[in-house]
Parts: sequence; C-alpha cells; structure tokens
Amino acid sequence: GAIFDAWHDVRLADELLAAATDARALVTRHGRIDARRREFLVPQRRADDTTEPPSRAMTTGASVASGSPALKLFRRLEAGEHPEVEMAEHLAEVGFSHGPIVSAVIDYTPVGEPARSIGMFTQSQPSADSQADGWLHAMDWLTRFFDRVAALDLPASAQTPAAGDEVALAAVSDPMIEYLEVAAAFGRRTAEMHLALAADSADPGFAPEPLTQADLANATARALAQAERTLAALDAVVGSTGSRVPPDVAVHAGVLLGARGLLIDTIRSAAVLEPAVTKIRIHGDYRLGQVLLL
Repeated sequence: GAIFDAWHDVRLADELLAAATDARALVTRHGRIDARRREFLVPQRRADDTTEPPSRAMTTGASVASGSPALKLFRRLEAGEHPEVEMAEHLAEVGFSHGPIVSAVIDYTPVGEPARSIGMFTQSQPSADSQADGWLHAMDWLTRFFDRVAALDLPASAQTPAAGDEVALAAVSDPMIEYLEVAAAFGRRTAEMHLALAADSADPGFAPEPLTQADLANATARALAQAERTLAALDAVVGSTGSRVPPDVAVHAGVLLGARGLLIDTIRSAAVLEPAVTKIRIHGDYRLGQVLLL
C-alpha cells in the first residue's frame, strides 16, 4: 500500500475550514477532529478556487493559505493546547498588534486519550498587507545586494577595510543601508513582542519568574554540550585526511580550536554567576520565515 499525507491535498484545508465555520466535528477511524471557531473567523472562498499552491512543511508545522485565513498544521503533537496557540492568543490579549489573530483551533481526540491541538487557522491583523515573509525578502535583497556591490568601483582597501578608514567602510556599508532599516524594524518588533510577553503577571503560564541558580546551571550545561559537539565536529573536518577546507579557513579554525580550553572555561564560569534577572516565555517558532514584511 501507499502512505498519503493529506497535507498535500488542498481539499484538507476546505474540510477543516468548513468544519470551523460550522463548528462541527469530523469523525475518524480512531477518534474525532473538532474545529473550535473563534469570533474572528470570517468564512472565505474554498481553497481549491485559489491559485496559490500550498507551501511545504516547515520545522514544527506547515501553512497553507485558504483565502484570507491561513491554516497551520502542527507536526509535533502533545496532549492539550499547542504552545503556539497559547502564544498567539496571549499576545493578542495583552495588546500586541503585530501578530496573527487565531480564528479557529483544530483539535484531534484519539479514542480513550485526551485532545491535542493539531492546527489552527489564523488571520492577519486588519492593518496588515503582507508582501513577503522575512526570509524571502532577505534572500531577494541579498541577491540584489551582491549584484549592486559587484557593479561598484570599490577602492582596494574596501576588500579588508581597517578601522578608521571611513572611505572604505562607507563603500562597503552604503549598499546595506536599505536592509539595515528593515533589520532595525525586525528588532523593534521583536523587542515589543518580548515586552508584551513580560507584561502579564496574572497568568501563571506567562507571568515572569526569577531566574534561579538551577536555571543557570542547566543553561550552562546545554551551552557546554553544544560547544563540545561543535568543536569536535570542526576538529574532525579540519584534521581529516584529504580535507577540502581552504587553507586560510583552516588557519582560522586552528586558532579557534587552540582556544578550546579558554572557551570551555568561559562558558563554565557562567554557572557561578549570581542571577538577578527574570525569565519569560519565548516564542518557540520565531524566525524570519514566520515574520511578515508589511
């Protein structure tokens, strides 16, 4: 037999959107799918009437446009409401106006087991008119950046501009000004989102908490393990017979590997710091591909 992923059938979005609009359940062989409609859901045209094909699966989920609402399916499931649903609804509740509005939540309840969120329909804020996501915009801009730089008559010193060489630095940095403004906007929105996540002290799921010594020890242990794996992988590549690493890169890699002890000791020293800060929830799937450029 063959295994077919319904995600690749655009009719899946039709059925789920219709179920959400009508607030009805879909019965399966081993359970049921319930679509919990929010007040923001506005019925739209059917997905098979649109010309835009579904996008491919991402790391933790996948999205497909179905008219105005966008369907996101979660690939990693656990009992209860999915953290991304919690996150989106909480940000809307505390007044963050730059995130998606959850218009319906799709739950799956296996026979004899608790329900778990498998997807959600979202709609953009009323003022949002997205042209592209942050990743597509960055890749497009990067292509144009290289074309622009290649056409410039740069001074020889611009290849490796020294500190204080304003002419060379300007020649290299001027073509980047346009994107630096976009990057600054991304930074502001990120800061605003984290301020919103720290704003509610009443909700135990989102209230800021003191960073403990145990938290710091756990973070240090994870950083140490990651550093050790990275350095070991670098050492294996650079030191392997027939390595294709360019000589100049191998020199820099050797310097880094030579500082292994200092790096590890520096990371390890973080465990004895006295934490005097708070910790907040973070958005686990926050990346350029998830950011809409307006």
